[in-house]
Amino acid sequence: AYVHCKAGRSRSWVVVMCFFICQCAMPFESAAAHIKKRRAKVCPSEAQIAYVRAFEDFVTAPSPPVCRERSADEDRYLEVLADVLSLPQEFRGRLMKDLEKLT
Repeated sequence: AYVHCKAGRSRSWVVVMCFFICQCAMPFESAAAHIKKRRAKVCPSEAQIAYVRAFEDFVTAPSPPVCRERSADEDRYLEVLADVLSLPQEFRGRLMKDLEKLT
């Protein structure tokens, strides 16, 4: 698989790191070394590194945090949000303008 963003040096690093950690059970250092070996010019920011380390902590935690149950209103909101996000951009922009008029 090939993952690429504009420069292929930081954002794609985050995605691939998270994939290796989650799907391949690779520790952070092993995953980083694996990527660096194949793409020498990666340069993630400190925030991106911190994010991936936090992701690794979450994935490897003995028992992940328990999610509270969503209410029926929250479920409906998520359904509507998914519908809105599936609209073409022009309609999302139009919807936002219409919502602003209503509030």
